[in-house]
Amino acid sequence: MKSVVLSLALCSCILAIEAQRDPLPGTYRMVSSDRFDDYLQALGVNGLVRSIAAGIVPTNVIEIDSSGRYTVRTLTPLRNSEISFRLQQPFVENTSDGRKVTTVATRSGNVLTLNQRGSGGQKSTTIVREINGDTMINRLIVDNVTSVRVFKRIN
Repeated sequence: MKSVVLSLALCSCILAIEAQRDPLPGTYRMVSSDRFDDYLQALGVNGLVRSIAAGIVPTNVIEIDSSGRYTVRTLTPLRNSEISFRLQQPFVENTSDGRKVTTVATRSGNVLTLNQRGSGGQKSTTIVREINGDTMINRLIVDNVTSVRVFKRIN
């Protein structure tokens, strides 16, 4: 009986430690960006909006609640956005570039992938967030264009 209780207590402690170690939740500020203008151009975003977007340094806030619901906030001086979702469950998303897409999020370890499927002539994109220590590599993919944005954890 004692060994069963001890085993259950040990399992509970291990699960609690693993939950605390989840590398994804946190607040990240962008430190570099490569080919973002190319990405926006491939999406059909006009030049004026692209030039404004190029000068913005976003902060991403990623949270996971106790029920497994993810919330990703993108904070900028001009506009904030927020999406909430559960893994593997499609949801409708209005993207910052003006598309209405159906998005499905998946996760493998320290990698969160959002597959955004456009309809009615709108482009489909993929956003991959990979956490390595205090660094988040954000890959934005459309057609044959990949933009890489690097963020550093600030909390």
